[in-house]
Amino acid sequence: MSLQVIREDAKETAKKIRKELKEKYPNIKFSVRTSKYSGGSSISVSWIDGPMKDEITQITDKFEGADFDGYNDLQTYKTYEYKGKYYNGADYVFAYRTLSDEYRIQIKKHALSMFEDLNINDHTYNIKFIEAEKDLRNKLKGERA
Repeated sequence: MSLQVIREDAKETAKKIRKELKEKYPNIKFSVRTSKYSGGSSISVSWIDGPMKDEITQITDKFEGADFDGYNDLQTYKTYEYKGKYYNGADYVFAYRTLSDEYRIQIKKHALSMFEDLNINDHTYNIKFIEAEKDLRNKLKGERA
């Protein structure tokens, strides 16, 4: 018995992504856009502030219909399971997070309180910035609890 795979348009995959994001993050506005090009399609998910990128890619990565092996210059196709059925839709799903100026300033202030040596020209700046945001988010969660 062979696996029955439903080939779907990227727009259908995008609908599923929107639904899952809305269920998990009802207060965040996501932009979910599809692109079609010769040989395939992709979906771009973008949002401002809110969850960190790795939180979103845990949701979106499972919807990707292709992998690319740069070493062998080879694209391979895969399926995803959704509600007991198997699909192949958009080749790739990209996630883009933007920080508002206000939130970026808030994170930077927190980073300065955590790291005395915080310097934008230092190669560790981005690592420290991300750590400061994670710490800030944990503190804000604690205040809401």
